[in-house]
Amino acid sequence: MKAVLFICVYVCVCVCVCVCVCVCVCVFMIGGIREVWRIADEGGRINVWNFDPNPLARSTVWTYLIGGFFRVLTPSLQKQVYIQRYKTVHTAKEAQLAVYWNMPMYLGMTTLFAITGLVLFATYHKCDPFLAGRITKRDQMMPLLVVETLGHLPGFSGPFLACLCSAANSSTSSAQNSLAATFLSDIARPIYRRCTGRHLGTKRSTRVAELTAAAVGIVNVLMAFVIIQWKGTLFHLTIQITGMLSSPFAGMFVVGMLFPFCNTKSALGGLFTAFGVTLWLGVGSMLQTTRAPSVLATTADGCPVNATTNSNYTVWDSTTSQTHVFGQHNSTNIFHMTDLYRMSPMMYAAVGSSVSVIVAVFLGGVSSAYYRGKPLYQ
Repeated sequence: MKAVLFICVYVCVCVCVCVCVCVCVCVFMIGGIREVWRIADEGGRINVWNFDPNPLARSTVWTYLIGGFFRVLTPSLQKQVYIQRYKTVHTAKEAQLAVYWNMPMYLGMTTLFAITGLVLFATYHKCDPFLAGRITKRDQMMPLLVVETLGHLPGFSGPFLACLCSAANSSTSSAQNSLAATFLSDIARPIYRRCTGRHLGTKRSTRVAELTAAAVGIVNVLMAFVIIQWKGTLFHLTIQITGMLSSPFAGMFVVGMLFPFCNTKSALGGLFTAFGVTLWLGVGSMLQTTRAPSVLATTADGCPVNATTNSNYTVWDSTTSQTHVFGQHNSTNIFHMTDLYRMSPMMYAAVGSSVSVIVAVFLGGVSSAYYRGKPLYQ
C-alpha cells in the first residue's frame, strides 16, 4: 500500500507541475491573463454568477455548490479505495486530518483545471482542433496543447503523457484490488463458511482474490471498447456514471451513521429506490437522442487551409439549439417528465443520496413504530 500511495503522489505532482508550466507558457504566448479572460468572456465561457434557481439548469452556482458537495462527499463516505487509504494511518484522527487536507487540495486542483480550460479556449478559439480534424475526441485537447506548447522542451511532454497513462493504470488497479478484497470479504468467505462450515484458507483466499481481480480487469478492457463509441467526453461520462451508481451507497452510509432506528430492510429499500431514480435519470438522459449537447459554439474559421480536412463544419450553439429541441415544452410552461433528463449530471449525486436517506428514514420510522406496536406519530 505504501508503494501505491507513493506512486499516486508522484503522478499527481508530475501532472500538476506540467499543467502549471503549460498554462504559464500559454498565458505568456497569448498576452497575459487579462487577454485570456477577455477571449473567454467574448466566447461566452465566463458565466460564473448564474444564480438561476431552476434545478434543471445545467451550469449554475447552485449546481456546482450542491452537486459538487455531494460528488466530493460520496467517494469519501463509502468508496473502498478511500477506505483503504484511511486504514493506512495509525489513528482515526490522522484519517480525519487527511480528509481535511484533501479539501483545499481538491479545491486548488479544480481551480487549476478550470483555468486550464480557459487557456485551452483562448489558445484554440479561432481554430477548434476537433472541428479541424486534428483530434478525434475532445478529450485529446489537453495532450495536444502540451505537445504543441512544450514539445520543444525536453522532459515535459513525454513525462506528462506517461503520467496520464500511469494515473489511469493506478486508478484502475486500485479499483480492481478494492473490488477483489470486497468480493472476498463480503461474498466468497461467508458463502464458503455457510456451505462447508469452515473458514476459507489463506491460499484459497489469495486465489479467489487474484481470479476476481483478473475478471474485473477483463471487464474493464471490454468496457473500453464500448466507451470508444461514446460521442461525449469521458469527464461527462464519469460524472454521470459515478453519480448514478455511487450516490445511493453514500446515502445508505449516512443512514447507518445518523439514524439508529433504521434497520437493514429500510436501508436497502432506500438504496434500491435511489438506484431506480438515478438509473432512470442517467439512462434516460443517454437515450434521449433529441437532447441538445452541452457544448458552446466553436469555430474553425481561423485554421490554415492545409490544416483542415473538410471545409464544411457544423458549429453548435447550445443556447439556440436547446430552445429548439425543448420548444414544445418550454413555450407553454408545462412541465414534462422528460424535462428531468436535462438535469446536470453534477446533481445526480445529490439526488441519489437524498432519495436514499429520505426513503430509508421513512421506512425505518414506519417499521420501528410498527414493531413497537405504537402509531407512527404518537
